[in-house]
Amino acid sequence: MGTDPDTTRLLTWLERTGTTSPLDIEFEGPIDFRMSKEPQPRRMTLDWMLPYMSRIRHLALSGRLGGLPPGNFDSLETLRIGTVALPGTSTNDNVRTAPMLRRVAFWRKFIHLPFISWPVLTHLAIQLGTKYPIRRSILLSVLSQCTALVDLVAWCIIKDDDDSDEEDNSSDSEDEVEIDAVRRVGPSEPMLMRFLTSLAIHVESQTAWLLEHLTLPALSKFSIFDATDVWLKSVYQSFMSRSAPPLETLELNGWLMSERAFFRLLKDTPSVVDIIVKSSNRMSASLATALIWHGQDGPSMICPKLERLSIENSHISNFPMNHLTHWRR
Repeated sequence: MGTDPDTTRLLTWLERTGTTSPLDIEFEGPIDFRMSKEPQPRRMTLDWMLPYMSRIRHLALSGRLGGLPPGNFDSLETLRIGTVALPGTSTNDNVRTAPMLRRVAFWRKFIHLPFISWPVLTHLAIQLGTKYPIRRSILLSVLSQCTALVDLVAWCIIKDDDDSDEEDNSSDSEDEVEIDAVRRVGPSEPMLMRFLTSLAIHVESQTAWLLEHLTLPALSKFSIFDATDVWLKSVYQSFMSRSAPPLETLELNGWLMSERAFFRLLKDTPSVVDIIVKSSNRMSASLATALIWHGQDGPSMICPKLERLSIENSHISNFPMNHLTHWRR
């Protein structure tokens, strides 16, 4: 284990931590990138982890790595999987349990790790980018098992189940991780996630599709990234009707919706207290006026409970500055 020169410094550091202190480890192997005719970079071993597995509290892995060593993550609370290339699932069955694991994040690539207990997770982030799409049925299957989630981030490209892997080049034949253990059949009815309070969605035109499958009665913060006019009014109305959430904070980042579509969205969210608009060039003076409290003339035309409007990195022409004197504190 100590003969690998790439882990010598790491082992020296680990030896100095004693025998009882919890460990926060971020480990990066060789970058999993090469030109078409170049050989695969070698995998970096994870055998060094074995004596310390029970003490690891936070773990982040990325790059081309070997299989996880046998043992249990007795103290692991947070796991972040980056652009990681692990051998097939069978080599990762060595890890039997992670009873304290509550926060999991996938960055760039979703892989199946048998020791993740989906029903006890409180925080889940699936941020895959565009290179590694995730099938609809797999995403729905994972979410249907996450019954204790409090915070969910879905930032990914979703593909139909009948799309071939060759079409999106989403997997490498050597590094493809078997994920059939995650059920591919999604639920037929919307999933009830009774504890979820924060939802961030960046799934491009498929935001409405995802909402069709969710019922979130505790949702208080909803963040939408790069929303477009492909937003079905009936879908959002249905979502709000069956969820009846105490939604207070609405964040639009990279807003591409038309003003009309945004008005409809706000009218269906009368409970909102805080609106955050980032990186938008669609914020007009008429919309800003409609959101402002008009003093003795009564509440705003929409969002009567609105207390704060935050506009960041956005352009507004002819903003009605004189109305700010009536802005509620």
